[in-house]
Amino acid sequence: MTRLSYLDGLRGLAALQVVLMHGILAFGPGIYDAWPRFLWDGYVAVFLFFLMSGFVLAFSFERAPTAVVGSAMRRVIRLGVPLAAASVFALVLLRMAPEQYLEAARHSGSAWLASMSPGDPVHALADISGATMVTGYST
Repeated sequence: MTRLSYLDGLRGLAALQVVLMHGILAFGPGIYDAWPRFLWDGYVAVFLFFLMSGFVLAFSFERAPTAVVGSAMRRVIRLGVPLAAASVFALVLLRMAPEQYLEAARHSGSAWLASMSPGDPVHALADISGATMVTGYST
């Protein structure tokens, strides 16, 4: 299967939706439910990522059915290293300024941002390892 360039564009738009959703929840919570919410509905974008991944991976596994382990390991490295680096960076920032997110929540009136838990080693390890991608988050 050749690369489907339009899927890259769709992935980019979906990623933008997730970034917009987090930004609006943190710094503009009053407009989160306003029209046109579909522009920043990050939940739909996540579902779209899963659909596109299944579509693309099905063709990949069809082309080389015995290469599942090698393909999975390449994906873990390609996606896991940036995930771990971003998680470590976020933990360092949170440790350097542990109350800043609460200050931002007070200024923006964001209950979502105020409900975030401070970085503790257990949550940080779950983020760095990618476990929260499977288990989800809980406070």
